[in-house]
Amino acid sequence: MNDNKTSRQAIIPFEWYDRIITHSDYHEILGLLNSDVGKPHIAPSHFHKLFMMITLSEKCNTTNISEKIIRLNSEFILVTENNIKQLVRIVLPQNIHNSYDISIYNPIAIACLGSKEGSRVCFQYKNSLQYLYIEKSVEHPLIIKPTDLTELLEIPYKN
Repeated sequence: MNDNKTSRQAIIPFEWYDRIITHSDYHEILGLLNSDVGKPHIAPSHFHKLFMMITLSEKCNTTNISEKIIRLNSEFILVTENNIKQLVRIVLPQNIHNSYDISIYNPIAIACLGSKEGSRVCFQYKNSLQYLYIEKSVEHPLIIKPTDLTELLEIPYKN
């Protein structure tokens, strides 16, 4: 049984080769990791998995990445094996502001970052593998600053 557990754990890192992250996410996460080295509130296993994931994943420019790839600050819907749906947003620890925000150090965030909409991801929780399905990436309209609205209000409407 111990060999089975070991072989399951060995599968997880190979999934990182199929991940795609942007250069900007890579540098932002690497900077976070550099500043958090040795801090007691970061589990060493999460730190290591996050480092391995960003190191082994494919990097690309922001303009060349599909909107269906989960990135930092992406909002998406996760579905559990019991068909429970949850809105999630992956953020840096200092940017947690909402109940659906999860830290990049969270095992779920590490499992999802760089994956594509429609993917099934797995992570280890309490000595067992948990599976989640990334149902969809949630897109929000661009938020316009109030000062920009004056230009829109001055445009005459045509019927």
